[in-house]
Amino acid sequence: MDKQLEELMERLRRLEDREAVRTVIAAVETLRDGGPNEVDELMKCMTEDVHFLWSLEKIEVAGRDKLRDYIRKGRGTRVWTRHVFTNLQVQVKGDRAEATWYVMAEGVSGVEAAAVGDKQARQREPANPDTLVHSDTKGAKRAVLVRTKDGWKISDYRTDMVRLSAETLKFR
Repeated sequence: MDKQLEELMERLRRLEDREAVRTVIAAVETLRDGGPNEVDELMKCMTEDVHFLWSLEKIEVAGRDKLRDYIRKGRGTRVWTRHVFTNLQVQVKGDRAEATWYVMAEGVSGVEAAAVGDKQARQREPANPDTLVHSDTKGAKRAVLVRTKDGWKISDYRTDMVRLSAETLKFR
């Protein structure tokens, strides 16, 4: 009976770990839609030495403090963003987990976004300060998470997205 109880407890721990990782991913995608004040909450999901890669814009950031600064900088000009994610797959192996999922993200920024270095809201045509820039991206994300004394945290976060716009969708 002890062996059965031990096996049951191990299965329960694996299920709880997988659900905890799923909860972190859901929190990250939801918090990415928030305002500047939610950046600190988002950073609670990251390790101190987190590595962030946005392949579309070739943006690479190392460390939680630098990532916090990068995200805050871009949020100042954002009107809104929405991230929808699906097909979340989680593999837990001991104190390490890997997660992959698909994302559809849409955002609207003020034209001044490009002026402050927000590469995700590029403006290519002349515009006035009231112009809004629409961004529509789709793709995959991947994260490596580690178990810490404060729960599961992301140590590596990669986005492989494409931007859908009149500029990127050329018809022959």
